[in-house]
Amino acid sequence: MKALNSYSLLSLASAILLILAVFPMSYGYYQFLRVFIFSVSIFLFSKSSKVGLERIFLIIVGVLFNPVFKVGLMRDIWIILDIFAGISFLGLTIASIKKKINRDNCNWNS
Repeated sequence: MKALNSYSLLSLASAILLILAVFPMSYGYYQFLRVFIFSVSIFLFSKSSKVGLERIFLIIVGVLFNPVFKVGLMRDIWIILDIFAGISFLGLTIASIKKKINRDNCNWNS
């Protein structure tokens, strides 16, 4: 059983990178983070089948981490957003793994 698909891996990587962003890092890290999170948000949005909170979250994250039209916020605000987004991406990871496991169990039982 392969529970980690591309959706799970990218959302998990996003969660880890966002939590790491709470600590002092070089400017280059935050530039990379913007591009990575923006790209992952677009990809996960395209893979998301449900219209709801998941897609709304991905749109908001995509706008906030947009590397072209940057949203300028104070460091304290970014820390809160990074933590919230990191926890949310972790939640997407867990939900994706549970969905995959349930789908595999249904296929196995049939």
